[in-house]
Amino acid sequence: MEETFLGLYRSLNNGKWKNYITTDEAWFYMNNVNGNGVFRFMVWGGASFNDALRLYPDGDFVFHHDSAPSHISKITTEFMKGKLKFISQEKWMPKSPDAAPMDYFVWGYMKQQLWRTKAKDVAALKRIWKDMPQELVNKTL
Repeated sequence: MEETFLGLYRSLNNGKWKNYITTDEAWFYMNNVNGNGVFRFMVWGGASFNDALRLYPDGDFVFHHDSAPSHISKITTEFMKGKLKFISQEKWMPKSPDAAPMDYFVWGYMKQQLWRTKAKDVAALKRIWKDMPQELVNKTL
């Protein structure tokens, strides 16, 4: 199994991450949203299948997501087979910032910005996402 992880790691080296599409979701909590106490919501981030095809019209990309039950279900796996290249669950590197930049950078950055700005609505969260410096994301990768 370890050899499988090393193969994925090697494939991400030397700039090959540029064709690597990753997605993830995270829970966010805001206090006193519109005066209604704690507001809990899930945010999904990354490139959609259509975005990936727009960025890589020749289909030269590899898709990765985490092991959430909906991601590893037979229905999801069968949907992806034949439509795109994806990293199977057996090849995922657990707890590796090389392969999960959303978990190891993006969500933490966004939550820190929400706390720092004392954001009170979803529009503020959208601004934080939009204003996230691309250079920070590139450095993470």
